[in-house]
Amino acid sequence: MNGETNKSVYPTFGLDFISHKRNFVLTCNLPAKGFVDLIRVFDSDAFIVGNEVNWITLRQKEPELTERIQSYIESFNEQGSPIKKLLYDFFNNLVDGECFFVLNHAQRSTSELLDLWCKLGQINAKTINTSFDNNYYHWGTTVLNHNIDFYGTERKSFGQFKKSEIKICRFCSGKDGEYNSKGNLVTFGKKAHLISEALGNKRLISLDECDSCNEYFSRTIEPSIVNYFAPYRSLYGIPGKGGKKKLVGDDFELDAEDGFNIQFSGSIDDLSKENIRIPLRLKQTFVYADLYRCLVKFLLAVMPKEEMVNYSETIDWIFNTEGGDLPKVACLQKSNFYTEHPYLVKYKRHTKDLKFPDLIGEFRYADILMIFIVPFSKLDEKQFLLEEEITFFWNTFIGLRKDYLWNFVDFSSMTPLGMEIDFKINGIELGKNAFLFKESEQK
Repeated sequence: MNGETNKSVYPTFGLDFISHKRNFVLTCNLPAKGFVDLIRVFDSDAFIVGNEVNWITLRQKEPELTERIQSYIESFNEQGSPIKKLLYDFFNNLVDGECFFVLNHAQRSTSELLDLWCKLGQINAKTINTSFDNNYYHWGTTVLNHNIDFYGTERKSFGQFKKSEIKICRFCSGKDGEYNSKGNLVTFGKKAHLISEALGNKRLISLDECDSCNEYFSRTIEPSIVNYFAPYRSLYGIPGKGGKKKLVGDDFELDAEDGFNIQFSGSIDDLSKENIRIPLRLKQTFVYADLYRCLVKFLLAVMPKEEMVNYSETIDWIFNTEGGDLPKVACLQKSNFYTEHPYLVKYKRHTKDLKFPDLIGEFRYADILMIFIVPFSKLDEKQFLLEEEITFFWNTFIGLRKDYLWNFVDFSSMTPLGMEIDFKINGIELGKNAFLFKESEQK
């Protein structure tokens, strides 16, 4: 195949694996020969000049390459398990004949990533007969003012401390072994999941979130996001903390495998019609403002430590229990975006065009997508609350995706809200394709 030549200087390295639908960064500590062996799995003709390795970056999933990858994975001992898991995760999601890139790791702008995806779209339209629409890659101007990063497709830890470095929590700024401003002893003994473990996150870990903050978040703001997504977690059978969860309401249970078990207390006459509609009330509640705080907390956990000074007011707001106006959140339910793992996208402004927010997050869970502005950044002049500000932002940010049925929701409320599933069945004919039993008849 044709493709550009790439170079990397060893012994330390990172590789970007980019497909049309996903990408991840592989970082490993291998000796020079180990790195060359890995590159030659993908390009058997890779060659060395001096201390540089040269290879063809555009590759295709084909039987010969699949065999080489399988052989390479099987040669690893337990110490190589991170590489094994990442390779399995990436290649199991490629179809036969699909093309992808293996690139030297670099911080790429959104425009550069769009160019790569567009190129893959054109190639895969021929190799695996996928449809190609060049307009799909014309994202809004807001996105092109931001660098983009993806989190959730690979296992990764954030906030690593050097051995000689004093551990400081990125949220409360407390030092290890001392008391923070809230009067709590700062320790780092527990594993802090960057995204709530109850949502199924096993991949992203925060190393610089202290035990006190971790306990506070899990007790105060995280229940709202867990409760909000609980119906989708149960409906799609996404494992949370402790495995798959049943959804239990006032008069029903939902299990991903067994379906609904509904205890209907109404009259049979209410159901003797073609269409059945029953509101199913959940026991859980959520608070919109806490859900927003949780989304922003997830995003700040992936920010470089040196940039956290710009979000001190944002962190104060995360800990604040009072209300206030917030930018609206764009919400969408679309099967195109379905993911089995919580997925986070970070958009960080790299220009000085202050018409656009400094930091934007995109959170995906099951088939739900939420796009939110990080409020109170010191790098923003606008609060993005005025109608003309937010309209301009969404029109330029969403771009082609504006054709989807977006809901722009006010997440400012501090009022606990109940949840309800609108359960509907069409085409019911009692006595023919559906039957009702009294409780005594079921025993």
